[in-house]
Amino acid sequence: MTHREQSPALAASTETTVVVVPREQFSVALRSLDSILQRTAAPHELLYVDGNSPPEVRMGLEQRARDHGFRLLRSERYLSPNHARNLALEHVTTPLVCFIDNDIVVEQGWLTELMRCALDTGAALVGPLTFEGEPEEQRIHVAGGTCELAGQRPNRSIQAIQRHFGVNLNDLDEPLERIETGLCEVHCFLARRDALDRVGPFDEALLGSREHLDLCLAVRASGGAVWFEPSSVVTFCVPRKLARMDVPYFLLRWSEGWIDKSLEHFTTKHGIGAEYKQRLHIASHRRSLVFAPVVEAVRRSLGERAGRVTHTVLRRCERVTNRLFVRADGRGELRPVQ
Repeated sequence: MTHREQSPALAASTETTVVVVPREQFSVALRSLDSILQRTAAPHELLYVDGNSPPEVRMGLEQRARDHGFRLLRSERYLSPNHARNLALEHVTTPLVCFIDNDIVVEQGWLTELMRCALDTGAALVGPLTFEGEPEEQRIHVAGGTCELAGQRPNRSIQAIQRHFGVNLNDLDEPLERIETGLCEVHCFLARRDALDRVGPFDEALLGSREHLDLCLAVRASGGAVWFEPSSVVTFCVPRKLARMDVPYFLLRWSEGWIDKSLEHFTTKHGIGAEYKQRLHIASHRRSLVFAPVVEAVRRSLGERAGRVTHTVLRRCERVTNRLFVRADGRGELRPVQ
């Protein structure tokens, strides 16, 4: 995929703040930041929100902030992604702001193309082509999509589809094109500041789920448009196994409490039927990464059936433990629930 060079008119007319926020892990945070520092030519300010990263990552962030002159906001507690976005938004003065998670690796031209799309189309939100895994795999995570409510409160249904999810870019029948769409993910998105002001701050009651759907529904309801820009390419470094440093935050980020509260709030806010809350299993599935090495060792030693049994037992035990020992009040603490 080719990228156009930044035009002088674009550089002169637009300023953007790039805001990096924590998502679920810290072990790739410095790799992600280095890609932003090395591959972002468009005019921008950089604001990094550090939500209680471990010491080795914290020191790396501080050194890069000194070397490159960007602003670093440090919290000594874990932050939910929307809380981190709101903390940063208080310091944003530019007309455009790009939020990007701390586990995203960007390609050359990524920000320029998002800005260009916003200027060309008047979009309120612009999402890039987002891969998952490693950049060279080119496996699509999201390339626009749909997000639609149907029916009447309190039994509405919602259809949300990530276009081309899981498909390799080379397997598409036709090349991707810039289009107006119904959905962008919050892994990385560019927004007009005035569009965010119209819909209010990011909803901090959505601690760990449905943030992207809530944002897209709110922006479109306010008259804003969501666009997909395939010339902007980023990769979500989805973890295949967890580094030890990632475990505490990962367990909180995908805790039963955070996801349950998020789904309860989302369904009530948008008048969606109660069956949607059954998606709580998403959190348990994500947390199974913690004991995945044990399951794999059993599978190799004792066979596939033993691996499945081990996975089932450990998943049930972990769910009980998670409910007991991970706070669900959104304060970012790991201690027994009172």
